[in-house]
Amino acid sequence: MDEAEAAPRRDEFRVAVICAVGPEGRAVEKHFTKSWTVEEIGKDADDDNAYSLGCIGNTLVVLVWMGEYGKTAAATAAKDLRYSFKHIRYAFVVGICGGVPTVHEGKEILLGDVIISTGLQEYDRGKQYQDAYCPAGETTKTQKHMRAFLVKMGSSDDSKEELQTACADHLQRLLDKNDAYAAEARYPGWQEDLLYQPTYVHKHRDATECHFCANSTEQCSEARDKACPELQCGKSPEHFVLRRRLQDQSTPTCPSIHFGSVGSGDTVMKSGKHRDEIAAKGKVIAFEMEGAAVCSAFKSTLVSTEVIKGVCDYADSHKSKKWQKHAAATAAACTRAFLDKMRQEGYLVFSRPRRGSSSSFPTISTVSSSARSISSSFSELSLQSPVSSPSSMEHFRTSLRHQSIYSPPLAKVEKACKDVVVSVQIHSSKPGRTLVSWSYLQLLNGLLSTRVKRAIFKAFLLLLLGTISIRAILP
Repeated sequence: MDEAEAAPRRDEFRVAVICAVGPEGRAVEKHFTKSWTVEEIGKDADDDNAYSLGCIGNTLVVLVWMGEYGKTAAATAAKDLRYSFKHIRYAFVVGICGGVPTVHEGKEILLGDVIISTGLQEYDRGKQYQDAYCPAGETTKTQKHMRAFLVKMGSSDDSKEELQTACADHLQRLLDKNDAYAAEARYPGWQEDLLYQPTYVHKHRDATECHFCANSTEQCSEARDKACPELQCGKSPEHFVLRRRLQDQSTPTCPSIHFGSVGSGDTVMKSGKHRDEIAAKGKVIAFEMEGAAVCSAFKSTLVSTEVIKGVCDYADSHKSKKWQKHAAATAAACTRAFLDKMRQEGYLVFSRPRRGSSSSFPTISTVSSSARSISSSFSELSLQSPVSSPSSMEHFRTSLRHQSIYSPPLAKVEKACKDVVVSVQIHSSKPGRTLVSWSYLQLLNGLLSTRVKRAIFKAFLLLLLGTISIRAILP
């Protein structure tokens, strides 16, 4: 097979898209321009995830199918993902969410709009007092190297408009070429975008149907499973909130993209009152159930977790599934546009390892066995005088970033290693014949006091020297 047509290796995948349920993953998979089977790419024996592998535009993407909502399932999926795809740098949690209808400065969020997270708040972890509940869950910002990009995309009118236009174009092209999918995922219409007053509860209106609902501000368990038309919700205009963006009914509404903090938790938000209270306190613009767990699973790595979700309801008691497939489709289209924009800005430019060469960075658990298996390959290592090598420092930085354990702080390691470089010549068993000459960093004595730090140094040497035994340097 020609190299251009060959299936990529697992270490070439840098982007993962994680979807909780079928309609979300299906919407993303529709944007694959090329795909491969798991059999062609392979996966780790301890990895229980289900994958679709392909290209979205020019970006290699691992699509992770979770099968169910929630933080536990998301954390498990992210953990297993790391077994097979150790070089992932960006994890996108893509799907549907509940939106906060009115956010800061009076901006409106409509059904079908797309939310991109700039931070995640675990709103369902906290303390319950006698008179109030106080959220105390962790608030997580996006990784530092992505913050400037998100600020630009969310604040620059030109960049945001380009992203919204690209999102709408990708969505329209997909629906135009797939009639069956278009029938499921097309825009339901502005008439179906109904926002009820926060205090207007989804319950029986007729006392003859339910005595509890008629004499209470709460809803009965039976009402929770019924649709609004069955309960005759919204019979009066005063039950609804007027939406300015829906006043122009002559043209279909294009999805807007909103950047902000997203509430993430295992609790499904189905209360307009509590939605607005939490949104006001934490300044969140949407609610979802997987992002925080994925972010936590990648906390000790340099993987940046972003939530991109379409708004399918207003997180109140009037929730319905009518908008879910359209919201999933808009989120998938936005993800493609976002990846394209990241590539344009240089965030998805990675060096492609030469085919046939060893490109995987060794994990700490495999260093010792690898060293033992090659210990007899070379007979002599001769050290020469220290030299300065900035390229070796950068190589060491890259090596540390790809380790599965980040015990010593990166800045501390670099400071200890600065300008301490030793040139090594590797000779074959035949006298006078030099195989190759390399440079590597020799760590200071104090840095080698712990097992993990010592193992990281061994991992770096194994990476830099290829298949050279490191037992001759570190016993």
